[in-house]
Amino acid sequence: MSNLNSIFDTLRGWPNGASLDYNFEPLTGSTLVEGTVVTGANRNLPEASVLRIIDDSLITAPTLTLADRGKSYEIATAGGVWSVFDAGDIVTWTGTAWELAVAQSGGDPPDGTRAVVVEASAAGSFAGLEKKVVVCTSGAWAVLDLDDAVVLRMVDDTLVTAPTLAASKRGQAYMVAGVGGVWSVFGIGDIVEWDGAAWNLVLAAVAAEPPDGTRVVVVEASAAGSFTGGEEEVWTYATAGSAWSTTTTPAADNRILVDGGIAGISVYDGKYYTYNGTAWLFNPAEQLAASTPVEGVRIKIVDDPVYATRWYDYTAAGTWGKSSKQKDADAYAALLTSPDGPEALLAPKPDAWVIIQGNDQWDAQFVGNMAALKLNSGTVVKVQHDDADTLVAGTKLQANSGVLEAYTDKWPVGQVIYTNGVAGSTGFIHVAAY
Repeated sequence: MSNLNSIFDTLRGWPNGASLDYNFEPLTGSTLVEGTVVTGANRNLPEASVLRIIDDSLITAPTLTLADRGKSYEIATAGGVWSVFDAGDIVTWTGTAWELAVAQSGGDPPDGTRAVVVEASAAGSFAGLEKKVVVCTSGAWAVLDLDDAVVLRMVDDTLVTAPTLAASKRGQAYMVAGVGGVWSVFGIGDIVEWDGAAWNLVLAAVAAEPPDGTRVVVVEASAAGSFTGGEEEVWTYATAGSAWSTTTTPAADNRILVDGGIAGISVYDGKYYTYNGTAWLFNPAEQLAASTPVEGVRIKIVDDPVYATRWYDYTAAGTWGKSSKQKDADAYAALLTSPDGPEALLAPKPDAWVIIQGNDQWDAQFVGNMAALKLNSGTVVKVQHDDADTLVAGTKLQANSGVLEAYTDKWPVGQVIYTNGVAGSTGFIHVAAY
């Protein structure tokens, strides 16, 4: 089962139908190369109660017309024709009357209630959040996506010499308080990260302190210095006072992107982590923002009297529109990166697939309608690999942005059983999937 002259071949066995998927497509604007390792990632955002939330500050019902049908409000005070409802209820205008969409709980919408902000004219808590998905927690509305952080595992800001760390501490980060030991190549105030073998500069200091507004995540219970007791929280540095402070205690389903330092330096750079209520987890199938949509994502409305049980797509025009396919969105082929980080073993085990065919096979670079082979346990494949000269038989492999590499501390995909020992484009390896 292969393309003629392919760099990818199935070496053993004929895959059954359940092992093939012809519906994979890359995320809009991307191209996948034959032999790329991918996972089926989710285009669906979490369900929302209403589609067009407008305001949560009104104390009496606004006067609306038929053209305003579908607009929703959280009632601040049940005045006027809203007197039949309660403060905290979410109500929707049907074109002729107000109907209850979500009943209040303790004077606020129930925790976890989600809504879509469509109108640029949205006010109150929704001002400036046009097109985004918001969630209510303890009576406060906010987007699920937190502001980006430069590192995921900040540990300490008081050390004046580099600590001695094992390879297993890969990903731990520190603010340099003194340039002793191997930190002599850095400066005070730099944020550095251990990659398992060496220290790397993630964010350079300005005038011996991190730039104002620098954000980091603390996940270690052993965090010290300013971060003592701040496990799982997001911290921000303020140059006014030269101090770190907790700015965000995450709620379930909050998502954060590790970004903002020197690109590609942090072992977690460019990845979204989701808070599950107790820990930050990396899920390869959830590598899109949870609140800020991109073209092709889909959301289901569940409580709205006007839009309930309908699916809506975010379009290329940057608007929400009723989906022509009223069902879950097809998964897209996301470059697989094996789960990583201190809680990697708690993350869902991702399905791994190898792209083998597409609708434009002449150059082995596919833009849609791709066939992928699932790497079930025991499947043996031949894959081109530039580092075939260093990957010896028995080497465990993990995935990193769609490419197989030697295993460090992520979820393993398989292991090398043969290599031709050649570096570059003519190198190849045989891989047995786990």
